[in-house]
Amino acid sequence: MHLSHLASLAFALLMLGGCLQQELPYFEPVERAEVERVIDGDTIVLKSDERVRLIGIDTPEKGEKCFEEAKNRLQQLVLGKSVLLGKGVSERDVYGRLVRFVYADGLFVNLALIEEGFALAFEFEPDTGFSELFREAELKAVDGNGCLWGTKQ
Repeated sequence: MHLSHLASLAFALLMLGGCLQQELPYFEPVERAEVERVIDGDTIVLKSDERVRLIGIDTPEKGEKCFEEAKNRLQQLVLGKSVLLGKGVSERDVYGRLVRFVYADGLFVNLALIEEGFALAFEFEPDTGFSELFREAELKAVDGNGCLWGTKQ
């Protein structure tokens, strides 16, 4: 069996044991890391001091509407937790941060932030494997979810 298939199988087994809330997307390779701090709604710092930018989303910058809400929601989802990190195509962005998909407690965090109205879908070339899923989630969120689109928070 090819190593990538083994990695995805191991990831699937880990996630199924964690009460998966959404259909499991395919990530490679699988990494587990502890989240030390949240910088904003789409960037975290691991205990290793490595910065991670969540792929496929964009959240408000400091001083913009919903910045604090997006940051607080990401903190609720990942701060102090052991998370699973999935790699798209790229290793790092132009700022040297790792770019990853993030799972915490069986929740696909990147997608959840869009669904809950705290993030916009944003294509990061070449990491566009979930762009359609993210765009669909954003269209649904526009109907009143979260800070960006409505009054639900």
